[in-house]
Amino acid sequence: MFYVHLLYSAKRDEFYLGSTDDLKRRFGEHKAGLNRSTKRADDWIIAYYEDRLLRSVSEARHETAKRREARLERSGKAYQSLKLRIRESLRTDLLGEGEALDRSPGKRRP
Repeated sequence: MFYVHLLYSAKRDEFYLGSTDDLKRRFGEHKAGLNRSTKRADDWIIAYYEDRLLRSVSEARHETAKRREARLERSGKAYQSLKLRIRESLRTDLLGEGEALDRSPGKRRP
């Protein structure tokens, strides 16, 4: 199984897009600061991931995950849309259901 993953750091309000064949190991490396791109923050969470499984040799499966990662990086609209959906989801999760429901357009928060 190969994964395309999107990590999020609340401290830096930053996303990181990557791919790996072992999501648990790779996430541990990110949290431990072993990746140059993510070592500036220690609060990374896995905000999104896709698994890629094909009935072919493992190199082809990895290549498919790498292609998906590259496609997301190249397609600004798709990547921005994914990040926006995740931001909204994280915001709702952090506010809690009751507070999120109270935020109607005509109502001000105290």
